[in-house]
Amino acid sequence: MLHKNSTSQEHSSDTFHRLKFQSPDSFHRELQSWWHTQRSEGLSPYADWKDALKGIFFLLIIGFGYFQFLQATDSFFRALLWSSCTSLAALLLVFNFGHDASHGAVFKSQKKNYILNRILFFFLGIDGFLWTIRHLRAHHPYTNVIGADPDVSVGKILRVSPNQKHLFFHNWQPYYAPILYLLALPAGAWMKDFRLMRNNNTEKLFGYRMTKADKFWAIFFKILHLGFWILVPYISTNISLGKIFVIYFISMALSSATFIVLAALNHFSEYAEFPEHVGTNLMPTTWSEHQLRTNTDWCANSHFISYWVGGANAHVAHHLFPNLASRHLVNCTKEISKLAEKRGLPYTNLSFIDGLRSHIRFLVKLSSASYVKEIK
Repeated sequence: MLHKNSTSQEHSSDTFHRLKFQSPDSFHRELQSWWHTQRSEGLSPYADWKDALKGIFFLLIIGFGYFQFLQATDSFFRALLWSSCTSLAALLLVFNFGHDASHGAVFKSQKKNYILNRILFFFLGIDGFLWTIRHLRAHHPYTNVIGADPDVSVGKILRVSPNQKHLFFHNWQPYYAPILYLLALPAGAWMKDFRLMRNNNTEKLFGYRMTKADKFWAIFFKILHLGFWILVPYISTNISLGKIFVIYFISMALSSATFIVLAALNHFSEYAEFPEHVGTNLMPTTWSEHQLRTNTDWCANSHFISYWVGGANAHVAHHLFPNLASRHLVNCTKEISKLAEKRGLPYTNLSFIDGLRSHIRFLVKLSSASYVKEIK
């Protein structure tokens, strides 16, 4: 369950480097031994009945919110309220189950995980399969590495790594970044997905050639997404089509902001490192130490928070145990923290407010051309 040295995670690509990490160290071996002990005692890596109840709860919220949305008749603000509630509940459903399914951690059956992932991501307009490809083949093995991790290779508009070239407009990124955050999900759905489907870009970037069936289902779920959020509300209410689009955009913007708040604290903070490879393709640390240095936790000891946000707060554990259901991550975090301290390795766990402040300071620092973070 614990990921091993990334030599087994390489992917062919015209753009990304074939990176390798240093040989596994005692931290990796001890953590792996601890996990094998847990498994030998009968611990299941998959979701359980408590997760099922949570899923039912979110589905009920989505169903109730959507019903109220359709009952809004000609009330724009009532429709906006319930559309936003539906969208936020759908986002949390994806955080809890769509993400775990992409890692094969909800069901033992990988076919069921695939189907669940595809279905749940439709709420956000993003193709779950395309997201899974870039998430598993690039982000997880090469976290925070410019040119390899797509989450930090975001183009020129934002500077999110000290290894990224500074451009003059980055001086103002602390002011315009929040606006871009509101566009994260729509940009992913209507720009990033189509760029990946065009000209076999998934093969060039991530070593996977999309089939005709892959593309068919990607388009199918996007049409279903538009039908759910645009067509059905337009037919069911007296609200104009233009206002329906405004409601859709605002709802997705609120979910985008929530997504960024929950996810950006993990990688884009003063405490996260952005390593570069040594020479042609060798990283300076082991894969396990790389995950400790490039991920930041927040409120990682809270079972309550972890339960509702799908373990987003215990992100170090998720990166070290990516195929483990989120319900286990807090317990894994305790062992990780203990072993990291024992081996003199960095581990960061902040309060939510401190994590948010650190992210803001991070954006401010990177807005300066003189800021280049020391790589340890």
